[in-house]
Amino acid sequence: LSARPVASARALEVSQSKSVNDLYASNQAYANDALRLVDSKLGSVTDLLTYVRTRAVESGNGIYTASEQASIATDLTQQFEALLGIANSQDSTGDYVFAGYRSNTQPFVGSMAGGITYQGDQGARTLQISSSRNLPITSSGEEIFNRIRAPIGSGFALSAAANTGTALVSGASLSGYNGHTYAINVGAGPTY
Repeated sequence: LSARPVASARALEVSQSKSVNDLYASNQAYANDALRLVDSKLGSVTDLLTYVRTRAVESGNGIYTASEQASIATDLTQQFEALLGIANSQDSTGDYVFAGYRSNTQPFVGSMAGGITYQGDQGARTLQISSSRNLPITSSGEEIFNRIRAPIGSGFALSAAANTGTALVSGASLSGYNGHTYAINVGAGPTY
């Protein structure tokens, strides 16, 4: 009779361990699905940006008529809207993928003309997939879409949405100068 309480306690411990392991397996499956979704969305962003880059280069063709330039502008506006749609993607439960911890809040709001505001936070949601590991399954939209890093050896300056044609670039520096000549060209772009 004295062995029964020990056996019961051990059976309860095994049952609880099985439940915890089942939860980890479920979390691993969910994490896998979530990471596939993020990977798919980021792949779509890459494809879209490649297309936009191609169209932007194409728009520099000096033989294009104003109508053809306007057509490219319309296309690029549509691509912007597509990018905004990807940035506001939701998963199968309705959570916004790139909103950080504020997954019930649409992360990016606004328009091309008025500017876009990020409404999410800086959180990266995680799932516990084992007793000692929490796996990030998202990054904030701020990190992915707003903190654009220029490749090594290049730089860029962005203007505010309401820019009326003035520019001020400050804080630029060049380190590791390799003896090459660098030029900065500023010119007026086409009007539509």
